[in-house]
Amino acid sequence: MTLALPLLHTGEGLTIDSLYRLLQCLLKPTVAVLYPLAVLATHREELIRRGLLGLEDVWKGDWRVKVAVGVLGLAVGIKVNDWLSSGARNNWARDSSWDWEKEVVVVTGGSNGIGRVLVDKLSRKGIKVAVLDVVEPAPRLLPGSRFYRCDLSKKEQVDAAALEVVKLLGHPTVLVNMAGIVRCKTVLDSSARDIDLTYDINVKAHYYTAQAFLPEMIKQGHGHVVTIASNTAFIQAPLGVSYCSSKSSALSFHEGLTLELRHTYTPTSLARRIRTSVVCPGHVKTDMFTGLDQGPWMPQWAMPSLSVDTVAGLVERVVLSGESQYIIEPLAAKIMPWLRVLPTWVHAFVHSLAKDAMTGVSQVQKEKGVGVEKKQL
Repeated sequence: MTLALPLLHTGEGLTIDSLYRLLQCLLKPTVAVLYPLAVLATHREELIRRGLLGLEDVWKGDWRVKVAVGVLGLAVGIKVNDWLSSGARNNWARDSSWDWEKEVVVVTGGSNGIGRVLVDKLSRKGIKVAVLDVVEPAPRLLPGSRFYRCDLSKKEQVDAAALEVVKLLGHPTVLVNMAGIVRCKTVLDSSARDIDLTYDINVKAHYYTAQAFLPEMIKQGHGHVVTIASNTAFIQAPLGVSYCSSKSSALSFHEGLTLELRHTYTPTSLARRIRTSVVCPGHVKTDMFTGLDQGPWMPQWAMPSLSVDTVAGLVERVVLSGESQYIIEPLAAKIMPWLRVLPTWVHAFVHSLAKDAMTGVSQVQKEKGVGVEKKQL
């Protein structure tokens, strides 16, 4: 079934998402069935005395019964929709063979940020993890995790790292494409290097890692490819065009790979058992987006910035679920895909609210010299 943050999650404090999670809990069929029962309990004597005739009178005379039954119907409808969506995401093919003492997880960009926290979480559970990154992790990885220096923008290095992973840990069964970069510049100011690096890491690396690890997954009929995209896959922002469009490409890659596993690769019975998940978080409090300004129209209680631990925890749960997932967090980010079908003027208005979001990030990157071309002397 579809994953969500726990009811008592407090990583971002009390926000509208807290109320949303409570509403989700109240709309579970196992909870909602209590509502009509509670109303009927107030008419207990009449129901005992008159039986079904009393039930008919209660239905006609007490509006609370109709509301309670309506809420129960809504809860059942949500549950059925969730079941159908989960079945479709997983190609109606079950795979109950997950054994986390034997699985091998590859995490790209696992040396720092969200990736590093995810690697540590999985390692603490005794899962073997291979970290593919160009930067060596500091502090050192926990026992059970191995670092493989790899420039993900170069296919030959990805292939070489894949051979080493297989040699030392075995064939990976989970691939988490976590690595990503951002260059906050306008379209006209972006250098060829900025554009190439953004797409090499945020998009093309997904192809390279899939080509390296997916064939064996298909052969075994067992595996999971997790794509880390972003809510910027659904919306654009000045100074962030290359990043946002690359995340749109990552999301599209996930959708395309899902379709190919469902319809193209053979044997179909095995390929359809491979899980594909995508995680589209909103703003995450990492160094990569230092300076981001959501503006007064998006206060933290309405669209909270997610902590690194929150996102890493979500990805961990996606991996451990052994099922295909489609995650968008927080609640406000779930609205973003719907912007595509709203009138143009609504779309334009929402974009105008975020027109300065990346300005601070761009300024921080300029101060740090990020993306500055070094001239040969």
